[in-house]
Amino acid sequence: MGFVPPPVEKLIEAFARFPGIGKKTAQRMAFYVLKSDNQYAVQLAEAVMDV
Repeated sequence: MGFVPPPVEKLIEAFARFPGIGKKTAQRMAFYVLKSDNQYAVQLAEAVMDV
């Protein structure tokens, strides 16, 4: 994989800390969030902060 901006790498590392989620799956999850509309990212962040 080419250059990944530090904030994206940080997101990948955060997803990879979930049990059963490896680096490759974490990358897929991060890039899914990046491709989604901003509202999805906001909803995801709010859901995480609410728990």
